[in-house]
Amino acid sequence: MILITGASGVIGQYLLKNLNDVTGLYHDDCDLAVWKDVEKLDLDIEAIIHCANSGTYGRDYPGSVEKNIAMFVNLRRKFPNARIIAFGSGAMYDKSKPIVRAWENDDVVYPKDLYGLSKRLTVDLADVTLIPFGLYTDIRFISLAKQCIKRGEPVPIIQDVKFSWTTMEYLLDNVKWALRRGEGRYNLCEFDMTLTEVAKKLGAKEITYLREGMANEYTGSSRLR
Repeated sequence: MILITGASGVIGQYLLKNLNDVTGLYHDDCDLAVWKDVEKLDLDIEAIIHCANSGTYGRDYPGSVEKNIAMFVNLRRKFPNARIIAFGSGAMYDKSKPIVRAWENDDVVYPKDLYGLSKRLTVDLADVTLIPFGLYTDIRFISLAKQCIKRGEPVPIIQDVKFSWTTMEYLLDNVKWALRRGEGRYNLCEFDMTLTEVAKKLGAKEITYLREGMANEYTGSSRLR
């Protein structure tokens, strides 16, 4: 059986619906950062897709680095023979400066924000770490843009930026691959688009900008195609 942690999140929910022989684990049922909770799990697990995470980019929470490391350590301790597939983030390449076509084998610096730092410190604890930069699905900017377009309103962009994106279908294909083989870290970079290009593709007739120019690029290259 495959265990999906963070099953209430966007990726976790999608994988639960689209993979066979899986079970989801939710924070209300088990705090993965607490060994006593993890120790009580009575599951026969062959693989773990680790989607659970403490914190997010731009929102640093006290103790998030320690919690993310503890989750990995506890899962390894409880299921020593299980294959672990985890998700990193392009933020681990340090978003305080432009990230331009980053490769997986680049020397990864230690990011200044806690979210990126926790991803950097845990990236090598899994058998395979898949690293999406931007998810091309109905969350965050894409969700906001669609709502504005539906209401006939301008799509607001704080500052335009070029992203590497991955669709959920592409992510799913690579999760299936990672469950079978591979090791190390792999960027998930299906295509590059600016926020302006995304908004126009979605059907935006008018776009407003809070700041002129372009923000730091956020793109990667990938061994997976």
